[in-house]
Amino acid sequence: MHIQNRYEQFHVRRRLIALFIAGLTLLGACTSSDEKVTAPEKLIGLSVFQAQQERPEDEAFLTYDLSPAVLNKEPTYSGDLDDARDFVVLAACHEEGGFAVLAVPEVDGHALVEEAKKGVFQKYLHCLEGAG
Repeated sequence: MHIQNRYEQFHVRRRLIALFIAGLTLLGACTSSDEKVTAPEKLIGLSVFQAQQERPEDEAFLTYDLSPAVLNKEPTYSGDLDDARDFVVLAACHEEGGFAVLAVPEVDGHALVEEAKKGVFQKYLHCLEGAG
């Protein structure tokens, strides 16, 4: 009878350990998605579509066409999926509740990404004090 108690204790412990590990795995999955806030500077050089994927789903994402100020061209960003894939982010900031990015067509923008990474275009994006 004593052996049976040890056998039962072993299986109870094994189940508790398995439940504990499963709980940690589930908690880890929840934590990683909740902490998906990306530093705004990491969005520079990405397409608008890629940048949108880097933010938590419950946060707003505003995109402004920077073409008039930087390229001396009319704005063409319409917000559709094709534009989101074809525009490159040159400046970004995060405020409570969402991100704002400035973008230009990818055709013109790739030559400007290095300047953008130095913060040259941030002056066109007004963020709250202390925001990225």
